[in-house]
Formats: sequence, structure tokens, C-alpha cells
Amino acid sequence: MVNLRLLQINYVHLEGDLKFLPAELKWLQWKDSKLEHLWRGRGHKVAEKLMLLNLTGCFNLTAIPDLSGNGALKKLILEHCTGLTKLHNSIGNLQTLVHLNLRECSNLIQLPNDVSGLTKLENLILSGCLQLKQLPNNMDRMVSLKELLLDDTAIISLPESIFRLTKLEKLSLNRCKYLKGLPDLIGKLCSLKEISLNRCEKLEKIPNSMGSLANLEKLSLLWCTSLSIIPDSIGNLKSLMEFYIYGSPIKELPVSIGSLSNLKELSTGNGQFLSRLPDSVGGLNSLVVLKIDQTLITDLPHEIGALKTLEKLESPNFYNHN
Repeated sequence: MVNLRLLQINYVHLEGDLKFLPAELKWLQWKDSKLEHLWRGRGHKVAEKLMLLNLTGCFNLTAIPDLSGNGALKKLILEHCTGLTKLHNSIGNLQTLVHLNLRECSNLIQLPNDVSGLTKLENLILSGCLQLKQLPNNMDRMVSLKELLLDDTAIISLPESIFRLTKLEKLSLNRCKYLKGLPDLIGKLCSLKEISLNRCEKLEKIPNSMGSLANLEKLSLLWCTSLSIIPDSIGNLKSLMEFYIYGSPIKELPVSIGSLSNLKELSTGNGQFLSRLPDSVGGLNSLVVLKIDQTLITDLPHEIGALKTLEKLESPNFYNHN
């Protein structure tokens, strides 16, 4: 099998660990096995031409060995490897790695500082890493990063250096129950298109600098139960198309919201303290969906009649009071 390029041995349970692999192997997928070790010692490295290594669901895998010799590796998928507690420092030597998936590695405690050496990495998926409390302070060296997913982690705060990730397009921190805020310099993430902070129960404020995110298209703050104020700077988000604050105790929407000329959906329902919409909503000339159900709003401003593109209005309280 010296010319073998692709090897898939899913759901197969073999004893021992890997020692020899074909030199031409480029794709190795071994899902849901009882594999405990890949290989031991520096003499047993994976084939140098390997481009994808997928070990999804290898629950007994507790560690990743030295990967220094895997100079061609582009995708490393360790999803649902719940026995994994740490990564080998050599991971930072994978100069060609583009995709690193550690989703649901629920016992992973930390990332090594060396991970910042992944200068070509575009996707970093850490969602479901329940024990992960912080990211390396030097991760700003990951200059190619486009997607950072941190849902369901124990993250308390993001490193201040994150503002240097100028290619980042998606930042997701859903259900990060210990997160209290975002770095003040987050507004320097000039490529950011989507921020999702749903059910971040301790999130108390949004930094004013967020108004500098000129390319932001989606901002989701659903059920952020400690968030009561939206900064005026939100009106500067000229590219914003979706804005969700459903279930968050927002007291009022800033007048500047009327400047969101590209906004297509605004969801403020289930806001128990929201009693009115600002007259400036008449400036939302691209709005298609407006949700204000289960709020204290009993009347709509006359300016809402200017919303020629509006197709859906959810306002049961309004109708019940008339």
C-alpha cells in the first residue's frame, strides 16, 4: 500500500497505536474508535504528506503527540475527543494548518501558547470546550484567522490583543455564562461580519467601539439577561442587516438606530422593560421584519408608516391594547 492516498477506518477498534503509515498518505480519517494514542516517540510521526487528520469521536484519546514532522497538514479535526486534556506544544509548528476543530473536547483545559504560531489558520473551533477559561494572550499572531467559535466555553474575557486579528469575520460566544464584557478595542476588527453573544447571562455592556465595525452584518444578543443598554454608536453600523436583542432587558433603543439603512430584521421581543420605539425607526428603509412582541409597547410611532419594505410585524401587545 505504498501509494495509498486516503485511509478511512471509521468505527473500527484496533489494539495498540499507529507505527507505520504509507509515505504518500494525504487523508486519514478514523472516527469513533477506542484509539488511546496515535504514535509514541519522535520516531513514529504521521506521513509527512498528510493533509487531513480526522479523529472525531475518539473518546479515549488523551493526548496528541509531536506533530512537528507534519508540515503539510491543513485540517486537524478532534471533535468530540472528550478524553483530550491538552495539545502538544508542537502544534504551533504546523505552518500550513488552516482548520483546527476541537468542538466538544469537554475536558480540554487550555491551549498552549505555541498555538499562536498557526499563522495560516483560518478556522478555530472551540465550541463545547466546557473547561476552557482563557485564550493565549499572544493569539494576535494568528493573523489569518477568519472564524473563532467559542460557544459553551468557560471563557471569562477575551485577550486585549484580539483586536489585531484584522481578518476575523465571525466571532461566536453563545452561552458563555461567565463572560462579562468584550475588549474596548473590539471595534478595530475591521473585517468582522458577525458577532453572536446569545445567552451570555453576565454580559453587562457593549463597548462603544463596536460602532466602528463598518462591515458588521449580524449582531445577536438574544437573552443576555444582564444587558440593559445599547450604546448610541450602534447607529454607525451601516452594513448591519440583522439585529437581535430578543429576551434581553433593554430599556430603550437609541435614537441612532434609525441610521441603520441596511437593516432588514430587528428583533426586540420579550423585552419586559421596552415601552416605546424611537421615532427614528422610520429611517429603517430596508426593514422587512420587526418583532416587538411581549414588550410594554402599546403604541407605534407614526413614522413607522414610512417603512415601505416591512413585510412582517410581530406586536401582539399592540393589538391587544387597541
